[in-house]
Amino acid sequence: MSLSLVRHFMSESVKTITPDTTIEFAARRMYQRRISCLVVCEQDTPVGIVTERDMTRAYAYEREKGSDRTVSDIMSSTLTTLSVEASCAEALALLKKHEIRRCVLVDGNGELQGIITQTDLLRAHARDIKIQKQVLEDRVVERTKELEVLNHRLEHLSSIDPMLQIGNRRAMDAALNENQQQIGVENSYALALIDVDFFKAYNDYYGHLAGDQVLKELAVTITESIRGVDSVYRYGGEEFLIIFDDEALEDAAISAERIRKAVEALRREHLGSESKRFSVSIGVSA
Repeated sequence: MSLSLVRHFMSESVKTITPDTTIEFAARRMYQRRISCLVVCEQDTPVGIVTERDMTRAYAYEREKGSDRTVSDIMSSTLTTLSVEASCAEALALLKKHEIRRCVLVDGNGELQGIITQTDLLRAHARDIKIQKQVLEDRVVERTKELEVLNHRLEHLSSIDPMLQIGNRRAMDAALNENQQQIGVENSYALALIDVDFFKAYNDYYGHLAGDQVLKELAVTITESIRGVDSVYRYGGEEFLIIFDDEALEDAAISAERIRKAVEALRREHLGSESKRFSVSIGVSA
């Protein structure tokens, strides 16, 4: 049950009468206002309650006997009240304990503030269920978005060479397959396969850590030398493959030469090669 305060769900427009109100007047008022109870108050302090059940029994007696009794004779004087600052859960427990359908709400001075019924508490419970449902739905949406982000990140990581930060063999195969399926009169592509010259000799002479570093530098150089629509992948150990999107063989050859010159411009020493300079060889196809 809701932990919300009863003040948020109580009926504030409570109809009151005084103890000296006649039963006939009270019955007429309940009928005219279409209400099920009246709270009996003395100077804003509730002292009893008259329900439709009390009124039905008393009014039948009045009609039969013709008495002028007042509501003080029939009201429930053992009035069950609850603080207006109580929770709906406390109100429900009180109703169950006393087996009543409604409870009078008072402030710290004992003055009438409103009335809470079983129907009001059901409304509070329904609101809680609605809120909890929305919270759960929002949480599912949030978790779904988080999962999509993680899946996207995982997909990205599974397609990237962890050391060189370029496409790996898996990503390369997927890109080649996609390009091949789309090939047609108005769609073509070219490839460039790059191999580091005498790379084994480089590793033997300078060490594998230096070899890894030079591959990283080469990956950056290649990436910076191609267009944004082109893509580079690690084909093997020291081999790279470039896919030139919608580019003819002649244009791909020009691009490959630009890459070769960019590597040459690094002027990296390679004493294990014939030229004593770090270099690459590139083959182009379309």
